[in-house]
Amino acid sequence: MKPAHHSPEKIQGAIDVIVDGGVKGGAAGLVAGAISHFVAQKYSPKYRSLTVQFRTFIQLAFVITGACWVIDNNLLAYERQISREQRELRIKKMEDLANDYYTFASQPGGKKPAGTVSQAVEDLKATEKIATSASVAPAQSSSE
Repeated sequence: MKPAHHSPEKIQGAIDVIVDGGVKGGAAGLVAGAISHFVAQKYSPKYRSLTVQFRTFIQLAFVITGACWVIDNNLLAYERQISREQRELRIKKMEDLANDYYTFASQPGGKKPAGTVSQAVEDLKATEKIATSASVAPAQSSSE
């Protein structure tokens, strides 16, 4: 079940980042594994005495580690980008709301719009609750 606060565009963006990072990281791991294989094959009699299955396992470890490393870095960067965009959107909403409020209040005979500020603040609080519930709470340290 998908969390309600994730839009399909954000999920698809994360999937794209994961696939792209997996391919690039796997390729980099494959290159590093191949180089290490040929160097070890040439200079290490112990490596040459390993079974083919174990050498394959070692090479797969290079590929998987490279893929996981790049996926993790790319996904963290994507999450920071999404967080930055959401923060900028909240700030823009508040600035627009403040501009509207002061525009109405500064007009001759104008009075502040009823409920506009409070409704916008409630909307932003609801958005903030959704965003904070999705993030991982930091571990609390006990000071005993």
